[in-house]
Amino acid sequence: MKRQISIFAAFLFLASISTNANAFFFFFFLPGLGGAGDKGDICVAEGAKVGDVSHSPNGNTATIKSVSGTSSRCKSAALPILVNVEFQPSQSFSPKAGVELGNGWTNQTITPLQSFNGMLLRAANKDENSELMIESFRRDIVPDVPKFVENLKARQLAMLDNAKSSPTEEIAVNGLKAWRSKIEGDLKNVFGTHYSYLKTVLLGDEEIVIVTTWTGKPYEWEKDFFESIPTKIVGLKSTAQITSVGSASNQGAVQKFTITAEGVQPATRQSDSKVAPSSNAADKADNVTSRLEKIKNLLSKGLITQAEYDAKKKEIMNSF
Repeated sequence: MKRQISIFAAFLFLASISTNANAFFFFFFLPGLGGAGDKGDICVAEGAKVGDVSHSPNGNTATIKSVSGTSSRCKSAALPILVNVEFQPSQSFSPKAGVELGNGWTNQTITPLQSFNGMLLRAANKDENSELMIESFRRDIVPDVPKFVENLKARQLAMLDNAKSSPTEEIAVNGLKAWRSKIEGDLKNVFGTHYSYLKTVLLGDEEIVIVTTWTGKPYEWEKDFFESIPTKIVGLKSTAQITSVGSASNQGAVQKFTITAEGVQPATRQSDSKVAPSSNAADKADNVTSRLEKIKNLLSKGLITQAEYDAKKKEIMNSF
């Protein structure tokens, strides 16, 4: 079995992505992860050797092709070794979502490492002084979606000084179950620029799409604009109707709304329903080792708790 590596940071050549200031439609084909494999330099722990492989939660792989050794480019004492890796896309998962954005948006470069970790799109809108990021994860590797949502919010808060957030809202976006929260704070850098974020998580039958928008302007100026962006996501199939407020992790603080392209309305309460796990045949064919690596990656990123990891590990091992 090939030994696994831990990826922390990348120093990659940034290939240009075509830009278009007009409206554009974008289907997610994991930019930066071509069939022949993109390469880049990253920092890893000591002991790494040629042939070592790392798997992302979505099943993308990064294989060490050469080892340069200790490098001043690697700033973490825990990851001092500079290596060159080749990235390859997953053979069992490909995002099916797309998004249609209006005038003013331009694509921004994303690196092969960012694609490896689930980033699908970055775009900027100079007219609105706003930016957008879209990420995707396989549905079947997230055992508790509401908890996953809270962990995402906590990770964003940890990146800011003087950070604060709104209660998580459980919503429906064009028939999809979703969660939304507002976050704001000062960037942890010498400038300390204040930013406001809106993070929306959409639940599809086979993938979870995360839409993050942010601005340096007062949030209320961009509120309607930000809330309209998740309604432009297409290609996701709904798994279930909105469940009751009590089903969310943040009980008592969750509010419910239905969002469509036409506006926001209070959600009609539906009976509780459980989200069915994906029955995708390719997912079922994943071997036990690969599945364990994916949930370990989620744990290391703080997106699931130790208890959730242990429960999922037991479930995987019982299916072996």
